[in-house]
Amino acid sequence: MTKINNLQKYQEFVNPANGASFDDGHLGGCNIYGDPAHELPKMTKYLIDTFGIQSILDVGCGFGFHSKFFKDVFGCEICGVEGSAKVAELSIIPDEIVCHDYTSGAFIPDKQYDLCWSIEFVEHVRDEYKDNFLQTFANCDHLVMTHAIPGQGGHHHVNERDASFWINTLKEYGFEFLDDVTNTCRKLAEEDMNDMTTWLLDTNPDKPFRGPSAENYDTDEFRNKYHICYFANNGLVFRKSK
Repeated sequence: MTKINNLQKYQEFVNPANGASFDDGHLGGCNIYGDPAHELPKMTKYLIDTFGIQSILDVGCGFGFHSKFFKDVFGCEICGVEGSAKVAELSIIPDEIVCHDYTSGAFIPDKQYDLCWSIEFVEHVRDEYKDNFLQTFANCDHLVMTHAIPGQGGHHHVNERDASFWINTLKEYGFEFLDDVTNTCRKLAEEDMNDMTTWLLDTNPDKPFRGPSAENYDTDEFRNKYHICYFANNGLVFRKSK
């Protein structure tokens, strides 16, 4: 695999105050290097084996790092949904991304997906617009998501809620919260994050490919950078009721 060298490509759009965070107003906030702490091979394999996942809709995909991880590592069919036209234009999955701003209305995919993956997204959309992305979620058989908790803070965090809010809200859209699966996934996500840290500290050039974001962080500059796996704390898993 070739390391994705995107710094110069994205530099003009980066807010210096936010480091590597892409600034596009209410649609910004994604990291130009991706997030290696959410490339979760153990957790992903568990989900694929448990639910037979073959197709994934990545809502709030940013530049497409998670989508590319699912495609390159697990061979899944992917489609990313991203609000920023700038980000979509510079995406690493240009042929597999849809540009849609959820403040403008709902997005209904042209097929049913096995899994909706939505990481660090829902807190960026004002409550008055949440129905627009929840209609997208409803076109998937399973949902894996994170949510920012009240007081967490972050770039354009305008809808921070506790887990019970999302569990009750998603029930209205036909989703059943899977408590046991969620707990298993959180434990696996924690293991994956620890494995990722070990992987980054390994300087062997022949070590196995882990994912496009991990490849970006596999440098002396980022090797000891602190990472947070939000899924390990705030992740939720749902199944669409039949």
